[in-house]
Amino acid sequence: MRRIFLLLALVLISGCGPRAHPLDRVAVAGASVTAGFGAPATMQAVVDTAIRGNHLPVMYGGDTMFFLSPSRAGHDVMSLVIAERPTMVIGVDLLFWYAYGHRSGQDLHQERMESLEKGLSELDRLDAYIVIGDIPDMHPAIGYLLSEEQVPSVETISEMNIRIRAWASKRTRVAVMPLHALVERLYADEQITIGQNTWPAGSRGRLLQGDMLHPTLDGMIAVAIEAALTASREFSDISASDFNLSAEAIGAALQAH
Repeated sequence: MRRIFLLLALVLISGCGPRAHPLDRVAVAGASVTAGFGAPATMQAVVDTAIRGNHLPVMYGGDTMFFLSPSRAGHDVMSLVIAERPTMVIGVDLLFWYAYGHRSGQDLHQERMESLEKGLSELDRLDAYIVIGDIPDMHPAIGYLLSEEQVPSVETISEMNIRIRAWASKRTRVAVMPLHALVERLYADEQITIGQNTWPAGSRGRLLQGDMLHPTLDGMIAVAIEAALTASREFSDISASDFNLSAEAIGAALQAH
């Protein structure tokens, strides 16, 4: 009997036990897309609906006002998320305002690259699987909610995405979601296929709000499915079958609630 108690004590001390699945405690973290700006749901609700099986409710780390002070907002969001000890963090737009926004110096490219490094440093605080969106080219949104001064050059965006992928390649639990490619197809109003879902050419108005910046609920569902597929491709512990990947089914479940 004493031996059994000793073994139990060793297990408790060492922290051994059933290994947590990456989807057990998921958190979403980011700016206005994560917060569901202009949409009837947040990314928290969309991701929670998409995850199959038993899991804790998806934790929320969104900040609609992220753009006012990306360094402060990013740090605060990360601190909030870290306190919940997530097993996975999905940040589809977490790096966006580290790349975009007004800059006051002479070398705008260098300032934006240095800002991006701050965002990557915040991500390094996490002890979890991470799915992070790369930097989309939002030039078509200029004149709506974005001014020309807030938008990086095409060359800077390209260099940022090279840097993000280089950073991710050295971290086994980081996957980069191809948000840039998705937004490019969306602006072109081309047919978009994500997994089993296809939106025909001409669907931009269904997926993107009139500000040319924020997704509609259908657009958020498409982004969430892309994030889920990215996780299932990049992480051996995660399978596509861990998610409901039907945009129609996710939408219906959200409407029912």
